[in-house]
Amino acid sequence: MYLIHQANCKLLIRVKKNIELAVKNAPVNIEIRYIRFSVQKNAPSFLGYNNHLKEDKDFLVKNKKNINSDLLQKNIETLLK
Repeated sequence: MYLIHQANCKLLIRVKKNIELAVKNAPVNIEIRYIRFSVQKNAPSFLGYNNHLKEDKDFLVKNKKNINSDLLQKNIETLLK
């Protein structure tokens, strides 16, 4: 059980690093901000990966009208509820 937990923690660290790098490289990319918001919103709070929730939610609300994909727009609307 400990090995599974340790592997999951290592995976989360890699995912977090990749997401943060993607946001740094493309801060106005709505898909990347959607991914980060989704991961942070659904991550257990004890992991401490929730420091951009308000920032990303505000960004998504402000920019969702500029989305061309109906599917992405629907997914964002669902996630924001």
